[in-house]
Formats: sequence, structure tokens, C-alpha cells
Amino acid sequence: MSKAPIAIIGTGIAGLSAARFLHDSGQAVHLFDKSRGSGGRMGSKSADGATFELGAQYFTARDRRFTDVVQLWQAEGWAAPWTPHLHQAREGQLAPSADEQLRWVGVPRMSAITRGLLADLPVTFSCRITEAFRGEENWTLVDASGASHGPFSQIIVATPAPQASALLAGAPKLAAVAASVAMEPTWAVALGFATPLTTEVDGCFVRDDALDWFA
Repeated sequence: MSKAPIAIIGTGIAGLSAARFLHDSGQAVHLFDKSRGSGGRMGSKSADGATFELGAQYFTARDRRFTDVVQLWQAEGWAAPWTPHLHQAREGQLAPSADEQLRWVGVPRMSAITRGLLADLPVTFSCRITEAFRGEENWTLVDASGASHGPFSQIIVATPAPQASALLAGAPKLAAVAASVAMEPTWAVALGFATPLTTEVDGCFVRDDALDWFA
């Protein structure tokens, strides 16, 4: 009898990185996500003909191993260096930023990276998993509609900690670890203008204010 696949809950960068590694190692996987598409915090939203990055507007690669991965993404055409006119604002004064950190973006949008990683891996979207329980040998998942999914040999929960805590009721120690994670909220606002703004500012770090960044 062949081994049951591994279930991965969440198709953000963490879940998809795990899925791609396991798949490339010869392990069958099946992904689930409550959203209509992949991305998580690297997802892109479309409205009125425009695309907004409400999660990460860019990312950095400071670890050599991750740098190697990003270069592979670049070779695939999923990512490219971002060379913006960066500024910083402090006490109402705007000045060019001296920050020379290399930043990356997805091409043509941030979600291109997760879509590239997903490729043809089996996935069920618009499916919010609410329970995970283990039988004698395998795991079964239950979604918000009451439907069951499985069997799975293992599960990987790649969701924000509050969601993970609820799913890990069958593993109390892990659930407690997830429940102990304190998360700070981040508010993102997307604005559209009838005509492009006449500014050289592509991105700006704001110091000592409720607003942290705009791009």
C-alpha cells in the first residue's frame, strides 16, 4: 500500500516552500487554503483594473541559502530586483534614503512567486479547514462545511498562529505553543488616483509616527 500524502494547510510562502521541497523529494502532498488563490501575505489584490500588494511590497534575502533560492526564482522569471527611489520622513521632513539594501519583488506581481511554486501541485482552494484529527494510522481533515478530507500521513499547518492554535487541538503541546504567540496587527490601505501622482517617491520609511511605510 502506498503511503498517504501529506496535507499542507496554507498556500503562503511557507506552505508552498514545504510543499515544493517534499514534492521534489518524491513525497505526495495536497494543499488546502481558505482563499481563492495562493499567496497569503504575498498575495495580490485586483480592483478597478489595478493590482495592489496589500501584504509584502518587497522582500530581502540576507541568508546565503535563501539568496540562492531567490536567484532561481529570478531565472524562472518570477522575481526581479526592485530599484525604487526610496525616501525617509521624519518630523514632517522628506529626504532621500541612504538605504542600499537589495530588495526583490514578484514579477509581474508578488503573487507570481507563489503561483510559480504551486505549479501543478494538487490544491483545494476556498476550503477552510476547521479540524484535524488522527486515527490509528492517518490524519483526517474537516472543513467548514463539514466535509472530510484524507487520509493523510502527516499534516503541516502553515497558517498564522491564532489559526494554527485552533487546528492543533489534537496536539495540545503544539496548540499551546501556537496560542502563546502574540501577534501585532498591521493595517494596509490601498488608494487609487484618477491621474498618476507627480512624485519621485516610490517608497518611504516614516519615522516616529503611526504610519510606518508607504509605496
